[in-house]
Amino acid sequence: MRIPKEIISEIKNKAPIQDIIGNFIQVIKKGNNYVAYCPFHDDNNPSLHISVDKQIFKCFSCPPENKSSGDVFSFVMKYKHLSYVEAVKLVADMVGYQYDFGDTKIDTFEETITHKIMREAVNYCQYELNSKEGLLYKEYLNKRNIDNTIIERFQIGYNPKEDKLYSFLSKKGYKDNDIIAASLARLTNNGVRDVFFNRIMIPISDVNGNPIGFTARSIDPKVDIKYINSTDTPIFRKSNVVFNLHRAKEKIRETKFVILAEGPMDVIAFDKIGFQNTVCSMGTNTTKNQLLAIKRFTNNILLAFDGDNAGQSAILKTGKDCLQEGFDVLVLNNDTKYDPDEIINKYGTKRLSEMILKPKTWVEFIIEHYKLSYDLDNYTAKREYTFKVLEEIKKVKNNFDKQSYINKLAELTGFNVAQLASGIIGNETKKETQRISRPTSSLQSGIEIAQKIILKQLLFSANNINIYKNQLGYLPNKQFDDIAKSIINFYDQNQYIKLGELLAEIDDSQLISLLCEIESDKTHCEDEDEILLLDSIDKVKEYEIELQLEKLQARMDNYSDENMQMKVATEVVELQRRLNELRKNRR
Repeated sequence: MRIPKEIISEIKNKAPIQDIIGNFIQVIKKGNNYVAYCPFHDDNNPSLHISVDKQIFKCFSCPPENKSSGDVFSFVMKYKHLSYVEAVKLVADMVGYQYDFGDTKIDTFEETITHKIMREAVNYCQYELNSKEGLLYKEYLNKRNIDNTIIERFQIGYNPKEDKLYSFLSKKGYKDNDIIAASLARLTNNGVRDVFFNRIMIPISDVNGNPIGFTARSIDPKVDIKYINSTDTPIFRKSNVVFNLHRAKEKIRETKFVILAEGPMDVIAFDKIGFQNTVCSMGTNTTKNQLLAIKRFTNNILLAFDGDNAGQSAILKTGKDCLQEGFDVLVLNNDTKYDPDEIINKYGTKRLSEMILKPKTWVEFIIEHYKLSYDLDNYTAKREYTFKVLEEIKKVKNNFDKQSYINKLAELTGFNVAQLASGIIGNETKKETQRISRPTSSLQSGIEIAQKIILKQLLFSANNINIYKNQLGYLPNKQFDDIAKSIINFYDQNQYIKLGELLAEIDDSQLISLLCEIESDKTHCEDEDEILLLDSIDKVKEYEIELQLEKLQARMDNYSDENMQMKVATEVVELQRRLNELRKNRR
């Protein structure tokens, strides 16, 4: 369903962002705007800012990988875990705006012929599981403690041999091309044949519960490939689909974490013991799109792959991918070589539950996992192991946790704790102290004002952007230079400048805060002023020349050779000429 732009604009105009957000969290008036404790991270100070004039919100403390900003619909989407259409509909309901949104559910859905075929296939396979031919397969499931309740919950079925599924769908009137397109049959030299036959059929559904594919298991010990999955179809893209997310999402919201398992049978194993917040990615190679689908519901993820070497190696890769997407990562404390179902069968449900409830942290997993690859009795290997673990410890936000991990690493390696800590905690403190205590000269203060004026002028017009690009093109202060690049990149892509949209594109909270400060500061300029812009550009040029002159003078004082002194003196004269010319033009 597409909502006309004018309808969206009307709804937004009737829905002040401060009022809508105030329906979900407490907002505090601050001047002309509002602030609130950000609901999207552990916020100790009100760091979510709501602009009344611009009708946008922005959290200045959310980590870059989980930035929180946008308009009223963006907030509702993120806070309520809704699609865009749902968010617009909810806001419209809140302000009493009447519009026919239809029967749209969690995501807009249009049933295609492929959807219909998949639904027929699910029903047929469920029926066949209870037939005489399916008895052997149902007994296999029961032996694995998969009872009728679980079978019905996961819609598990059986696809017989002799192309019976294809025959059934054909008799229902579906064309061969459509059945083949649904990945349920293939064209061979012997005609159209079933893709899945003599296999247990576990449906794969989209986030709304619509069946879109299958994973199929053989129980024949002579078959080399136990599982085969649907290939990509018009409605199924394996790299985008998270198995069981449609069933698990409410439990994920309730428990505030998700268990990511290795395969569908592992998901079923966790479900059997009451952990219904479990999903899997149809294999150990979890994609970015799959992680983003999970992230709609939680930032907390527990990796629960098999205990064998392949499973543990997969945890290493998947964990790093999860961290990259902003998840807080825990790891199943699996000290066996078995998968979850085997753990239940060998040790009982209590053992697996304990593994879940007492997980390892990510760094604890890293310390143990890397230790298996290094001989810690060998100094070179031990040193390399230490550096690899330190790289992961550096990513930990809490200094107390960092120190705890460093102590554990020191205990394992025998290396000095203070030396290890100095590279992670000490240097950060030292750098921060140096940054705060560095004196600011009047020259530095003046050049800072000039750069702020330039940035504010860039926000006014394309003409100012072109002047800056032609006359200067850089700023001495790295943060200011990064902001200038962001403004120019945004303009190049959109051919306009809107502060709210620009802020949503910037990942660095410090840059966002600085840009908002510059935009709202009326001390040095209020309106577009080309002369002021050109004057500020000249000030930056003068500043750069003065710095070069200082460096050249220091070099000349260090040279005893007259020829070198003359060479540097010539450079000084040329720079001084350029400086005088700039100053003359400014007058």
